[in-house]
Amino acid sequence: MKKVTILRGVPGCGKSTWARKNRTHVPVCSADDYFHGDGENPHEYRFNPAQLGEAHAACLKRFVSLTNTGTDLVVDNTNTTAVEMAPYVALAQACGYEVEIIHLHCSVETAAARNVHGVPQKSCRSMQDRIQGQSLPKHWPTEQVIVTDLISETMAYSKVLMQGEYVLFYAPLGNQVEWTLRKGPQGPVVDLGVGTSLDTVLAYCTDVLRIVRKAED
Repeated sequence: MKKVTILRGVPGCGKSTWARKNRTHVPVCSADDYFHGDGENPHEYRFNPAQLGEAHAACLKRFVSLTNTGTDLVVDNTNTTAVEMAPYVALAQACGYEVEIIHLHCSVETAAARNVHGVPQKSCRSMQDRIQGQSLPKHWPTEQVIVTDLISETMAYSKVLMQGEYVLFYAPLGNQVEWTLRKGPQGPVVDLGVGTSLDTVLAYCTDVLRIVRKAED
């Protein structure tokens, strides 16, 4: 079945990178395209916040045009609210598309450091708050969340661990990271080492949770 993938997330979270890696050769509709040059300088990027309304109108117009082709499509915008996403969801469903919504999440510090628009950390945080502070309509497809940086992945996993009273901590140590796992605010600490890979850390934490839950059953 033909599919529309709607990406959302703050500038710099990795939406465009994800689309290039995971939706190769699929047409992408993005308001950003409005700010790319044409003619002699097609790769030149000149972002003008005063033209955002025109940029989003052009993006939606391109999306409408492409739905007539029956090809898979990607919508690559920040989409911080349901209002911004609603036209794409409605049009896609009306045209018989399957819709998936993917939220690319990273820390606001990471987003501010790597976004190409020069969006400051304060603005990234405001957008992040809008995304996290609003639930999408229940009749829409379930949103998938993909964490795209180390800090956020650790924080997200810590929330899961808290359900078993364990919290995962990390502390930057030069170019490496020191990992610790603590049970409760004042509980014993398990030292997971310095420079241990994130995969190894999460595998260990998963084993801990499995043991804890088995004991609770």
